Amino acid sequence: MENLAERLRLVIAEHTSPSRRFAELQALSGDRISADSWKNCWHGRQRPTGEMIELVAQSWPEHAFWLVTGAPYPGAGHEEPGRPGWDWLVGLNVGEHVYAKRVLRHRVHMKMSVDTQLQAGNAEVVTKEDAVRVLMRDEPSQWTEAGTLEEMANSERQLLAERYIHGNKKKRK
Repeated sequence: MENLAERLRLVIAEHTSPSRRFAELQALSGDRISADSWKNCWHGRQRPTGEMIELVAQSWPEHAFWLVTGAPYPGAGHEEPGRPGWDWLVGLNVGEHVYAKRVLRHRVHMKMSVDTQLQAGNAEVVTKEDAVRVLMRDEPSQWTEAGTLEEMANSERQLLAERYIHGNKKKRK
């Protein structure tokens, strides 16, 4: 049974090159987490920090739910590294949910935009809700894209479910 540290290593291994892994992670963190810290975590000499977990989850949100729980949910775009669409909890491949993963990435981007607004010192922005209102006014395309991606993800879920159901009916005949 894998634990959080082991799952973190699996996600990192999926998305970084073996020869530059720790330098890539340091750069990804904006030099907030040193290559030595990543190396110590990788080799089990230190436990992953909250900042490491948050960075990996934000960088690869398609693995965030699985990373912290150990349970895949590919129908919502959450999957185990290297196993797109595979849901071992129900014993089937539900298909890779490409748009669901794009929704997750876009939501992380939107959250970072909200955080940037909150830190900018703009008098209009006191709460997260204020930041969203300002961003909707100043960057409406970001919210239009979010809605489009959500619709595509819902259509994709429905199509994949229909394919699965139709495939099972054929097998029974």
